[in-house]
Amino acid sequence: MPKFKLIHLLLPFLLLALTILSSCKEEDPLPVLGCTDTGAVNFDANAEISDGNCVYPDFQVNFNYHVNRQPFHFDSVYLLGSGNHWVKLSVVKFYTSNYELESETGTSTSLSNSVVLSSPGTRSYKVGKTRVGDYNRLTFNVGIDANNNTRLPSDFPVGHPLNSSEMYNPAQGFLFVKVRGVVDTDFDGLFSYPVELDLGMIDLLRTQSFDVDLDIKDQDIKNNEVTINIDMAKLFESIDLSVDYSINYLDNPSLADKAMNDFIAGMSKE
Repeated sequence: MPKFKLIHLLLPFLLLALTILSSCKEEDPLPVLGCTDTGAVNFDANAEISDGNCVYPDFQVNFNYHVNRQPFHFDSVYLLGSGNHWVKLSVVKFYTSNYELESETGTSTSLSNSVVLSSPGTRSYKVGKTRVGDYNRLTFNVGIDANNNTRLPSDFPVGHPLNSSEMYNPAQGFLFVKVRGVVDTDFDGLFSYPVELDLGMIDLLRTQSFDVDLDIKDQDIKNNEVTINIDMAKLFESIDLSVDYSINYLDNPSLADKAMNDFIAGMSKE
């Protein structure tokens, strides 16, 4: 058979083979899904599209209560105040809020809507989620900001620190610091007068700031926590408890301001 006839017969098959081969070329690979946020603990450098499952580290604050470097215990007797009167405390609670961590480059990470209600009965509190990074400054408020302080406890869900009628006074809003106890005013061994400290109102809001050294890179809470010491002796350092054992901002703003400044002075980073 002549060659041209053979080629003529095979040509359709050759064309069909070329068509099939061209249609079987490799398809483009699918994009890699994963966490694309460098501030997350599960950041994936190979990820091209976020899968919406980024995980962020927890930040924790611890409060250690003491009196002149001795551990604080409810109903123990302590010499407190400018007059060194015997005092037994049964309630100590205070609010901190709006926590913020600052990096060495000056970038701040806000733990949005963070509110902690602290008391000696509990040492550690999960403040909120932060971002992976090195931080050298912690800032927070002692008290509640003006926006939240105009709201009611019932405005917040059950379990939220601000859903607390005990820490709310309709005339003042939320109490930033609340202390209850009894005092021996005349050294006769009798605790005859109640200690009542109600520090509220926006004028008493204070900002506290401490140098820290945090290298937050995972969920290991030991690397993601700061411990603050609270010296209860400082709380009444400028107060003569023989006469000023009941302090309320509405009754005596200047005395309440002095007590709040004393409380702030009693805070230090461990």
